[in-house]
Amino acid sequence: MTVTATNLPEHLDARALRSLLERRSDVLLLDVRSPGEFTGAHVEGSRNVPLDMLEGRARDVLERVEGPIVVMCSSGVRSQQAARMLEAVGAGDIRVLDGGIQAWESAGGEVVRGRGHWPMDRQVRLVAGSLILTGLILSLFRPRAKWLAGAVGGGLTFSAVTNTCAMGRVLGYLPYNRSGPSFDMEAALASLGH
Repeated sequence: MTVTATNLPEHLDARALRSLLERRSDVLLLDVRSPGEFTGAHVEGSRNVPLDMLEGRARDVLERVEGPIVVMCSSGVRSQQAARMLEAVGAGDIRVLDGGIQAWESAGGEVVRGRGHWPMDRQVRLVAGSLILTGLILSLFRPRAKWLAGAVGGGLTFSAVTNTCAMGRVLGYLPYNRSGPSFDMEAALASLGH
């Protein structure tokens, strides 16, 4: 789908979201992080539909919602992708929480804490940093190993320019991110009901 200025979702900061929640009771807070991330910390009242599950079921989500939808994730990247998916199937009143759960919490917003997994952006930083460090150390013995560090740096640059994260997507498929609370799409859809 091509993104144009006419179909970009409205962005809210934490203060604007708090104001919206005070004015309207029909706002759906849609958290598109993995179930493990959601269990670790989430905004009270939010509903979890992971981005990879939303991909094929965006229309099903939209059919169960009457009011505005505010999409959130850890930092904002997955939220924007989810908002575009929902807009592609006809969502009209959709917004993205700028900075995600991190910004919400930094602005004093309360979260429900549980025992979950590291947020995806933290996992990406760990893997990317480890690969770069490994490449640099190995390059002391094998000069060509420097290209590992260069490739990861190039990937991170591409990720920033395109506002995508291939490494995060790959990490999302690892057993660590698939374990923890099981996700039941039908139960999630039922929790969105009118």
